[in-house]
Amino acid sequence: MRKIQKLIQKESGFLCKEDRTLVRNEMRVGKLVTITLQNPVIDVNYHINELIDRKSVIIPDNANAYSISEFNPSAQFLKDGKAYSCYALQFYNIL
Repeated sequence: MRKIQKLIQKESGFLCKEDRTLVRNEMRVGKLVTITLQNPVIDVNYHINELIDRKSVIIPDNANAYSISEFNPSAQFLKDGKAYSCYALQFYNIL
């Protein structure tokens, strides 16, 4: 199973890995996409890995990292009595 790592954006705007090491050579892969997940979303990584397992077309083949927007209460909506949240997702290839 293919795994991709999560990147975090620091206050300075630079990307770093979850262990706080700075990423210096990253290349954006694919377009910025929006995903909608049913609340409560405890682990977004789980959902990303599910998309990889299903070979989703939104995940570029050469992506080995991603960054995702923070939870935003104003990006929530209700449909059929269930709450959903929207997230922005960008994929990268770390060289």
